[in-house]
Amino acid sequence: QYDATTPAGTYPGGVLVGGGDHPYYNLNYVAGTLTISPATGDLYFTRIGDKTYGDADFNLTATHVGGNVAKYESLNTDVIELYTENGITKGKIKKVGTVVLRAYTEAENSYVESEATQTVNVGTATLTIRPRYKQRIYGDPNPEFTLEFSGLQYEDNENSFGSITVTTPADEN
Repeated sequence: QYDATTPAGTYPGGVLVGGGDHPYYNLNYVAGTLTISPATGDLYFTRIGDKTYGDADFNLTATHVGGNVAKYESLNTDVIELYTENGITKGKIKKVGTVVLRAYTEAENSYVESEATQTVNVGTATLTIRPRYKQRIYGDPNPEFTLEFSGLQYEDNENSFGSITVTTPADEN
């Protein structure tokens, strides 16, 4: 009545003794208790790899050998914040830094809890700042130079960098 698919648990009377005989003994058979311990279940956490500030949101996926549903946790939500969209857990980069992401399952379906972690480094993005093209006539003062930003990420804007100065050795002559 018990086989490899019997759930983990304790089964009083789950071990039966019988058969055999001996002319000098009155055999008294007593049923024993069968204890099935939960199995350790491997959890495979798909590699994410390092990221760059400004990368798109990414999916987290993990597979448990027993089919238990994986849950996820960011151990530094200042760097990567997790959220769920349409049943899929996603990571959103918040800033440059290092974070440990954790996938785990709770003890269920005859398996003990399991966990897998990985470290993700979020590196800096490249931002190019250049003066916009300006022209002046010889003898006139230099025009006011303005800047062009290429590579801004998320909600960052020109005001995110403090006071940037633009100078030129050219004068009116």
